[in-house]
Amino acid sequence: MKQENLPIVSIVVPCYNHAKYVKDTIQSIINQSYENIELIIIDDGSKDGSVAMIQEMISACQNRFRRFEFRHRANKGLSKTLNEGIEWAEGKYFSALASDDIYMPNKVEFQVEFMEDNKQYGMCYGKVLVFENSIDNTFEYNSSNRQGWVFNELINDGNFIPAPSVFILKDVFNKVGRYDETLFMEDWDMWLRIAKEYQIGYVDEYLVYYRRHDSNISKQTYKMYEAQKMIFDKYRDLENYETIIRNKKIQWFGSLARRHKKEAIKYLPYVSTFMMKDIRVVKGMIKLFFSFKLF
Repeated sequence: MKQENLPIVSIVVPCYNHAKYVKDTIQSIINQSYENIELIIIDDGSKDGSVAMIQEMISACQNRFRRFEFRHRANKGLSKTLNEGIEWAEGKYFSALASDDIYMPNKVEFQVEFMEDNKQYGMCYGKVLVFENSIDNTFEYNSSNRQGWVFNELINDGNFIPAPSVFILKDVFNKVGRYDETLFMEDWDMWLRIAKEYQIGYVDEYLVYYRRHDSNISKQTYKMYEAQKMIFDKYRDLENYETIIRNKKIQWFGSLARRHKKEAIKYLPYVSTFMMKDIRVVKGMIKLFFSFKLF
């Protein structure tokens, strides 16, 4: 891609307690084949030395990017940090990269070229490789290649768009608004809002290495469940809302049955009517009554 007169791309890196990883993340942005980038790093109140690691990269960033900004302040949460980055960004395109993930060298170039050639899309995404300790040992993220008007697929099937690969026309935020600061699943909520107003494109390239961490599965499952309920409440006016929520209640019952039995039991009168029609209900019943894992 010829570099002259190319659109500015704003990359925002929200960082929280990623001292071990953030330098690799920044270096992957420095290594981009695309040149017209502004980099905005916001440390969200890290307590592990992340700020010192970022400061070690400042000289390299100032010499590489058309604009570089670094801010560190008290913890406000991911959604507020992303919204702060949007307000600060001046580019035509917006991309957010978690401070433990890694861009592939042509990531920005591929997506700028795609969006410039396909003006019908408000955002695009691509393929992601997952790794734990080393990018020499990866496996493919189970995403999708769906594109176009994908709102129905997103709300029915769940979030199939890997967040690290997303690339958004910044003007889109003027229409759909900023990230919802009350939600745990801020990314899926944003993709839904964009997909309701714009077509979404798919870039058939590997774009990002996504770092997988061990996490507290019990807490994450329940947080995701609560966030999904809040998101679905926003779409009660959809004609097929009852069909969608029926499917989600069955999914929630199954995901809660093993470790959050008290909450799962609330759905028991509803899902029991589908006992002979949906294998997910049968599996949920087995987990509810015969599994007693509490962690």
